Amino acid sequence: MIMPMTSQDQWMKVNLPPLLPPKYHKQPGRPKKTRKQAVEEPKLPSNPYMLPRYGIPLKCGNCGGEGHNRSSCKEPRNPNIKPTRKRNIAKDKLAVRRRDGGDQSGGQQSMQLR
Repeated sequence: MIMPMTSQDQWMKVNLPPLLPPKYHKQPGRPKKTRKQAVEEPKLPSNPYMLPRYGIPLKCGNCGGEGHNRSSCKEPRNPNIKPTRKRNIAKDKLAVRRRDGGDQSGGQQSMQLR
């Protein structure tokens, strides 16, 4: 039976060199795209050309008040504000195809428009 020991002081003294950790061996494989950053390193933004939006209060485009945007504004619509442009790219492409007569021609006309 092996008796428990309270500390390393009770171990038997042996005249062998101390144990060392195994040598580093780089595993094969594709290298990582970016290096692993340390915990204390500052995090860089994903896009350095865009400013972060945290800390900036939400501002209404209609009345200029803070805490809400134009869609949830209780004030009546301001006619002096320029309306935002909605992008309907998919609808525009669909309208062009309908004017051409659809895709019955084998796609020749739609290929010329691209």
